[in-house]
Amino acid sequence: MNTQSMENDLTIRPRRVLYVFGGVGMIVIILSFFSQYLRLFPGFYNIHQPYQADLVKDFVLEFDFNGQPGIAIYYNVLILFLASGLLFVTAHLKNLNKDAYRFYWLALAWIVLFFSIDNLAVIHEKIKLLFKDQTDVGGWSEYTWVIVGIVFFAVLFFRFWRSLDNKYRFLFFTSAILYFSGVLGEEITRLNDPTELIYSLFLTVEQGLQYAGGILLIYATLLNLTHVFPNFIVSIKIGIDQNKNK
Repeated sequence: MNTQSMENDLTIRPRRVLYVFGGVGMIVIILSFFSQYLRLFPGFYNIHQPYQADLVKDFVLEFDFNGQPGIAIYYNVLILFLASGLLFVTAHLKNLNKDAYRFYWLALAWIVLFFSIDNLAVIHEKIKLLFKDQTDVGGWSEYTWVIVGIVFFAVLFFRFWRSLDNKYRFLFFTSAILYFSGVLGEEITRLNDPTELIYSLFLTVEQGLQYAGGILLIYATLLNLTHVFPNFIVSIKIGIDQNKNK
């Protein structure tokens, strides 16, 4: 069998990636808030057929940040999974160059991958359940783990962060602030009544902050890749069976 190999280079533009993921994220946020409006105000629309009620129910579930995993949650998983993948690539290239901070890049990749998985597995919620019978745990004390985690990561990665150029230092810092603000705000908001519109509004905004943090992390990592490794190219090689063309 004769095959001919065709190789194409895929050019990835960080700013275009930022616009695409940011635009999709805004659409998801708008649809999420609209879905919660439908959930809380059923008198806003009229149901004439059974399938219409099913459609509304499915729509609400797909874009509910406080329910079962749906489109809104899966998009956050996708963002963080892609960010972790880019960080793994960066760590690999840094390792080839024996960079002094290559293990920090690798650790950051694993942490972001864990956050991606946690969106579906809700591991942090299962950990909190282990302390539900403790008398000294309740209210705000249940969410101190977020603050402790932020402080821990800040101390652990401070030296690594200081090693970055000012531009990337700002981008990574802003990304972390946006994401963890969304996480902390989401945990605090869950203390309120989920039947109120203001609850859904805050929860949607806080998820939007997590989107923004993850997307900015993708942008910063891509920008750093193209800056530190200007010859980094993504190639796609396709084999074509010449016999089929005869």
